[in-house]
Order: sequence, then C-alpha cells, then structure tokens
Amino acid sequence: MWNEYKIKWFEKAAHLTDFYEGIARKCNERDLLNKSSNVLDVGCGLGYLSVALSPYVNSVTALDISEEAIGFLNKKCSEQGTSNIKPITCDWKKHKPEKRYDIVFICYCGGFGTEEFFKLARLSRKYVVGIIPTSSFGDNFGISRFFKPVKAHMKRENLSSVSDFLEQNNIVFDNIEHNCEFGQPIDSMEEYKSFMEHYFDIKDDDLLKKHSEACLKKKGKAYYLPNIKRSNIIIVENGLCSDNYKAFQ
Repeated sequence: MWNEYKIKWFEKAAHLTDFYEGIARKCNERDLLNKSSNVLDVGCGLGYLSVALSPYVNSVTALDISEEAIGFLNKKCSEQGTSNIKPITCDWKKHKPEKRYDIVFICYCGGFGTEEFFKLARLSRKYVVGIIPTSSFGDNFGISRFFKPVKAHMKRENLSSVSDFLEQNNIVFDNIEHNCEFGQPIDSMEEYKSFMEHYFDIKDDDLLKKHSEACLKKKGKAYYLPNIKRSNIIIVENGLCSDNYKAFQ
C-alpha cells in the first residue's frame, strides 16, 4: 500500500524518467490510441501512466484501491489543469462501467498472467495492454550481485509467466520491449538504508556497505541509485484471432 515514504520516493524517481511517456508513445505509434479513445488504467497508483496517456486520448479512468494514491492523482490533475482523467478509489474487480472501454491498461499490478486476465478483457472493446517486468527480480538497482531475491519479488508476474498463460489459453499477443532508466534519487545514507529495507527487506550493514560503494552514485550533496527498468508491453487485441473472442465477451 502507498504511504508517505513510498509516495515521496516514487515521486522523486518519476520526475527523472520518461518510462510512462515512453509507454504512451509506443502505444500511439502502434495506432492503439486516438482522440476518441476512452481508456481504463487499472491499479493506477500515483497516476503517472494515466497522465502520460491523457494527451493522446479522449478520457482516462484511473482506478486504485489506495485513497492516498488517488488523492495524490486528484491533486496532480488539479495542479496541471488536466481535465480528462477521472481518478476513482475502487477495486477494479468491482468496477462496473456503463459501457466497456476501448483499451484497458494494467501496469506492474499483477493479474495479467492469471485468470483475472479474462475479467480485464471483459472491460475492454478493443485491447488489453499489460506492462510487466521482464523477469521477477532481474538486477534492480544492482542488488542481485549482493543479495538473494526476497520472496515477494520471486513470485512477481513476469514475461515468462505471462507468455505461458496466454499461450496455454491460445491468446495471441504482441510483445514490445520497453527498457528505461528509472533510478532513485537519495538525499542521505540514512534514506538509502530506509529505501533498501522498505522495498527489499535488506538490513545487513556489511552488504549494504558493499552495495552502496559499488552502485550508489554521489550527486552533489545527495546520491542517485541507477536502475534500468526492464519491461515488456504486452498487447492483446480483440478479434486478433478466433481464439481470442471468448476473452472479450
């Protein structure tokens, strides 16, 4: 769940990356988006993907169960004068729109490679688009060289698990690689330790010292933890093949 620390860290990192803008551009280049499109962003978090999509479409409905995240997005839309995003605090599985959306997006939220995919598909007329990590753990912030994956990351949905699920269900999909710098600005060594403990449950001072000396970059009086976010944009199109149609009924 979102809290003041996660929001602060994510906001600092998001200002330095075009990860979400890159997703929107690639989808637009594939002609998935147009000014008449009404899209749904499932598990939108702080809404950076919703904001990136908004210039290309008619409307974005942004859903998240976190009141803190939706409050952040409402404030951001108000400050930026963005009028075509509708943030809603809601469990997407209970969302019942009057009509289906043109496209449903789900970004790093889980559920794309499980039976929940069919629930997502029933909300869409044209496409379901999932942005997923290439691997469960990968080399986030360079930590795989120093630490074993924590259980939460080992179970995370990834390209292999999603591909297997879609292929087993005879669902044709398109796959676009999306690798982008998405590092973390850090103000102090105390914040670095808090960040590593909060996200990766790492508290070993000796290992943290080795990791920080190898990976943490000095930036003036602060620091930066570089990271390449390796992702895949998985696109399932309604009607792409005869085996798909059941998912969109």
